[in-house]
Amino acid sequence: MITKKLKGILLLFLAVLLSSGCNKTENGDEAESLTEIPVTASSAAAEETVTEASPQRTIEIIKPEYDNVNPFSEGLAMVVKDGKYGFINQTGAVVIPLEYENACDFKEGLAAVLKDSKWGYTDAAGNIAVPFGYGFAEDFNDGIAKVSAYTESHYIDDIKYFFIDKSGKAITQDKYDYVSYSSAYDEGLIPVYKDGKWGYIDKTGALAIPFEYDGNIWDFREGLAAVQKGGKYGFINQTGNAAVPFEYDYGEAFSEGLAAVKKDGKWGFIDNKGNITIPFEYDNAMNFYGGFARVTKDGKSGFIDKEGNIIFIGYDFMGDFREGLSIVVKDIKCGFINQTGEVVIPAEYDTAYDFMEGLACVMKDGKYGFINQTGKAVIPFEYDAVKVPYFTETEGYMGVQKDGKWGFIDKTGAVAAPFEYDNVQNFNEGLAPVCYKGKWGFIEIKR
Repeated sequence: MITKKLKGILLLFLAVLLSSGCNKTENGDEAESLTEIPVTASSAAAEETVTEASPQRTIEIIKPEYDNVNPFSEGLAMVVKDGKYGFINQTGAVVIPLEYENACDFKEGLAAVLKDSKWGYTDAAGNIAVPFGYGFAEDFNDGIAKVSAYTESHYIDDIKYFFIDKSGKAITQDKYDYVSYSSAYDEGLIPVYKDGKWGYIDKTGALAIPFEYDGNIWDFREGLAAVQKGGKYGFINQTGNAAVPFEYDYGEAFSEGLAAVKKDGKWGFIDNKGNITIPFEYDNAMNFYGGFARVTKDGKSGFIDKEGNIIFIGYDFMGDFREGLSIVVKDIKCGFINQTGEVVIPAEYDTAYDFMEGLACVMKDGKYGFINQTGKAVIPFEYDAVKVPYFTETEGYMGVQKDGKWGFIDKTGAVAAPFEYDNVQNFNEGLAPVCYKGKWGFIEIKR
């Protein structure tokens, strides 16, 4: 969802904005190369308590010596030491000196770096590919990046955004008050805001749809975008022509051929011709996902199918269906139902995450564990905290905390790295950031 920037922001906020062109580090000179560290007796014993069939593992480490780090991206990791930012490779060697005031991860071969309060871009060899001169810089995406010219002004109104290519050439003649950021630039068009109105440009910088829309607008989805004009929402196509009339109080993006829209205080659904397919009778409605949409009626949540049939309503909250099951909340407890509304796993957990690859992370009596789709605990409830609880997205290992220390387990629950770290981040590109005695380094787990 795209919202207008508030005006008249305080000086302090702007100072922060001008010094941060990308997300800060997620959690920190030249690092030592990978050194093999044996699994300790205590950690080996811990493995045996989980499963006797647990394979032997060794752990290799990039020496914990940094104040902060980010996970590896495109073979390099951003590291921080004594307030300076640089990059190391997967052997731990410093390939871009720690001389910058801030830095972003590498994307599409370039990383935004800050020097003397101005942003530029470096390549993977440490060469400055785009000179320093920007007050704000984002990652490159499909060959272009959103930036703003450097200014010492204290007001957000004085910041103007535009796009550059990888040579640093501006691809837009105009500069905009605000630009929507999207990870895929949604079907080729980018929402931009200027002089109180929204329009769209394409990725060459050409104006594709004039500046004539108010308030809030959506990115394009399935060839249409929800936009506001004259206080009402409608939908336009990529030529800017109205495909659905401006008659709704609110509109969501299209998903699976339907869009949720609000009229006279109630929600229903329309198709891409503007035909009403599901009547306006719900207090709230979300987009369709996997053939079902979450709706709320009389304070209770449930699902409907594309014909408007109510699958089930009666829960305080419901999530989307993942692997055939949805999280439901009733009387502040979490459980799971299937797509017929049948309770598959009773609502007895304090916290629950979606299923992925047959497992879901849940919490009970203050401890985290993992259950399968029958509700059987396959990884015991013995962990105090977990990191992004999906093994697929973390290369087969999960960061978990026990007795105040962090380690890693695999999908069987076997301990893959001992519980001896102050903090960890999940694996990316084969390595995981770990904090030991207040300093950050990286580990690699080998079977």
